[in-house]
Amino acid sequence: MVYIIFIMYFIMVIRPPRNTLERSLVLPYKERSCEAVLIKRFILMACGLLMFLIIMTSSSPTLAAGNTISSPVHLKINDYYVLYTSPAPPFIDGNNRLMIPLRAVGNLLGARVTYEPKTKTAVVAFGDDTLRLAVGSSTAWVNGQAIEMDTEPVMIRQSMFIPAKILMEAFHFAGEWDRRHRILTLRDARFFNAAIEDFKDMQLKVASVSDHVFVPRSFELQYEISDIEVNGEMLSWLDQRMNIRMINTENRAISDDEAEIWVLTSIADGYSTHSRFRESVKAGESFEIAFDGSGGGSWKTDDIQFIALFSRLLPNPS
Repeated sequence: MVYIIFIMYFIMVIRPPRNTLERSLVLPYKERSCEAVLIKRFILMACGLLMFLIIMTSSSPTLAAGNTISSPVHLKINDYYVLYTSPAPPFIDGNNRLMIPLRAVGNLLGARVTYEPKTKTAVVAFGDDTLRLAVGSSTAWVNGQAIEMDTEPVMIRQSMFIPAKILMEAFHFAGEWDRRHRILTLRDARFFNAAIEDFKDMQLKVASVSDHVFVPRSFELQYEISDIEVNGEMLSWLDQRMNIRMINTENRAISDDEAEIWVLTSIADGYSTHSRFRESVKAGESFEIAFDGSGGGSWKTDDIQFIALFSRLLPNPS
């Protein structure tokens, strides 16, 4: 119906009624020049086209604007990059320190985390060590001993963000700073997340040659979680669209048999979705990959816990 209305409008503009056309030919130039007629028709055509585009855009499925996230990528944990953590991605603060949400420390590292809202104080326990921090204070307590930090924990969207550096110091995590790409890698055999381990067991069965050839630089995510009814049961449904800008750090082209990129989205109660990318990549090329994913479950949530990316260089089959 929209197309028919637009075509009729287009015909009316290009070919006006006969009496209008005849009047435009017999009126004096000062009263009705051909140029004026053409300009008017052009304006009407442009307005009609704009109306058509607005109608078509509004009828297309779109995701909620409030659930759009874009950010550089700054964190890698063992062999996977962290694109997103709830309620916001890791970021580098004004003191050039990488800040991580407290809940991600529990979700992704397997630490035991408690938070006291009244005092805005968090206690993180990992192995035999304990770390205590407070929002707005540069003093941290590790196993009862005070340590001065060069930045302070902050609150963002009702979630505490803490510096990754103090985690490395308190729990003896190995850390490596990629100065070129501004990515911090945390390594420790004790890190554990059930969703990631299950995903590895199911999908990453072939050992990779390298996990740092394809480096994510930034990402943009649009997602929406809604409730749907299936056979009388209410389920939650996730729709997500993701664009990730990456770079091939190798000085050679990578075939589609060697390149493998997985994106794992963890939601709640162990539910997750994953997408796979396999295409050839030119030497040193910056490229973009896009994922559209959806899925449902019996979980109830309005947020995504984390999104992890596994970029792998596989053995060349030839």
